[in-house]
Amino acid sequence: MSAAPLDSRLAHLEGALDQIRDRLNSIDMRFEAVDRRFETVDRHFEGVERKLDDLGRRVDRQFFWLMGIMIISIILPLVGRLIVR
Repeated sequence: MSAAPLDSRLAHLEGALDQIRDRLNSIDMRFEAVDRRFETVDRHFEGVERKLDDLGRRVDRQFFWLMGIMIISIILPLVGRLIVR
């Protein structure tokens, strides 16, 4: 048995392993790119959540102001009638 066929087979196998390594590296790079995009989306949603929280606080504050004004507008005429009598 000669070493030439074995050497050519090993060379072919090494070439195939190099191709597999290159493909796995490209897959790893794609996963890294996807991870970066998810991080960007996460940061975007964090900003949206902050804005929604601020909006909720503003709506609550305005609701309490409105309720206070409505209650006062109901109570003042009643108090005025009691004082006039």
